Order: sequence, then C-alpha cells, then structure tokens
Amino acid sequence: MANCNQSFKDLLHTIAKEQKFVDYSLDIKEISSGGANYTSKLFSVTVTEGTHTLRLFCKVAAIGEKMRAQLDKIYTTEHFFYTKLAKMYRNIEDKCGIPDELKLNISKYYGSNTEMNEEAMVLEDLTASGYEAYDRFKSIDWPYAQAAVRELAKFHACSWASANRTRNGLMKL
Repeated sequence: MANCNQSFKDLLHTIAKEQKFVDYSLDIKEISSGGANYTSKLFSVTVTEGTHTLRLFCKVAAIGEKMRAQLDKIYTTEHFFYTKLAKMYRNIEDKCGIPDELKLNISKYYGSNTEMNEEAMVLEDLTASGYEAYDRFKSIDWPYAQAAVRELAKFHACSWASANRTRNGLMKL
C-alpha cells in the first residue's frame, strides 16, 4: 500500500463495503502528475474481490498551513459540488428530459473526508473507461476545445435553469 494516512484507508474500506465488497483487497498506488497538481496527492485504487473490480481515483490533501490560509475553501468547494450541486443539476436535467448522452459529464462520487488536514475525495477512475489526461505542455486542438466549451455550456445551462426554477437560485441548497 502506498504511504497514506489511516483516515484515507478507512474511507476506502467504507466505500468498498458500501459497494458490496466483503473479502477484498485494496491496491493503492500514488500517481505522479508531473508537477501539475500541488494541492493534493493523487492515488489510483483498485478494489478487488474475485473477478469483481472497482477502480477509483483519489485525491488527498497535501498542503500545509501557510498555503491553506490562501486556499481556504479549495476542498470544501469540491465537496459541495459533488455532494450537493451535481445532484441538483442531475435532477434538473432529468426533470427537463435531457437525454443521457447530452447530460453534463460528472465523475461518479464515492465519498470523501472533510476533516481539516485529512481531506480526501474518492471518485470513479475515468482512465478505466479510456479517458486520459491531456498533456498540459501541448496546445489544445479543436476537438478538445469544442468538448470543453460544450461541457461548460451544459454547466451554465444547469445553473441558469436552477436560478430560474427557484426564487433564490442556489440559496435553496
């Protein structure tokens, strides 16, 4: 197992049990982002029991107190998105009859720890479905830019629909 704190391991065990794993193994590997990620340690986790496998992508807080003062809400904002806003947006898309292939693409959220200095978030590992990280040192091409703007438009549409469906918009959360 990679070098990670106990609360992170406990979170992984909780998620494995929620996903109906009983006698399973955890394979935790730290991922190098090549310097692109400086607020979190990234991990690839594989939960295996027999032929049943679950691949997870995990982020564990890795910033010290000085940097934390400048980035006070970095972890709580992401937690808010996955636990509240994403669910609300999915509900709006469902109520509006948006076909699945046109809905906002959001990684499946499995769980998180929001305790100060032990923050962690566990999402589906999209590389298991063929996604790959774009090389940040290369210029983006038209298909990449088009896909990014399309997702931003979906996000904006959900935000607009939310604001127009309630008098207080996001304040109802």
